[in-house]
Amino acid sequence: MQNSSVEFHKKTPEGYLRLGSVSGVFGFKGEAKFFLYNPSTDLLGQWLTVFAFEDKSAGQSFDILLRKGSGKRIVGRIKEDGTLIQNETRIRQLIGTELLLREQDLPALEEEEFYHHQLLGLSVEDETGTRIGSIVEITQGVVDVFTIRRAGTKDVLYIPFTKQHVLTTTLEKMVIRSYDTDDSDEL
Repeated sequence: MQNSSVEFHKKTPEGYLRLGSVSGVFGFKGEAKFFLYNPSTDLLGQWLTVFAFEDKSAGQSFDILLRKGSGKRIVGRIKEDGTLIQNETRIRQLIGTELLLREQDLPALEEEEFYHHQLLGLSVEDETGTRIGSIVEITQGVVDVFTIRRAGTKDVLYIPFTKQHVLTTTLEKMVIRSYDTDDSDEL
């Protein structure tokens, strides 16, 4: 399970997303192991241009081709300057390199689908139009859960992303079902 948060996203260069990192060497044919923040990504099986996250900015570019390995493992190939890396030593040098992906390179979404970075910071109101707060974190799971910081306080509210709790979502705001403010923080 992975979390997305406003604080994590603020540390990422404008126009980029943090994809994950090179985590190890896989086999003897020059493949690498990868840690992905979203291992369920639709980006597997295609060459992607990514950038090393260096000194709070996008550094050297690489092309990577990701695929599922055994279990939960993600493995793949890396090209540097257009040449496939087949040298275990070079891959070892890249271990720990965090990889950035340009937002513009993300696959297009269907209507009413959103990437987490689009929802972080989003204003939340209830069905009566009363401002509740804004989304500060998203926890992935069987059902994603939004952590909403209540307006003007440090209090948070946890809302599961279900039709029962979230009535509408746009890039401008999320509307949730009204709740009793005297209830607990969890619905």
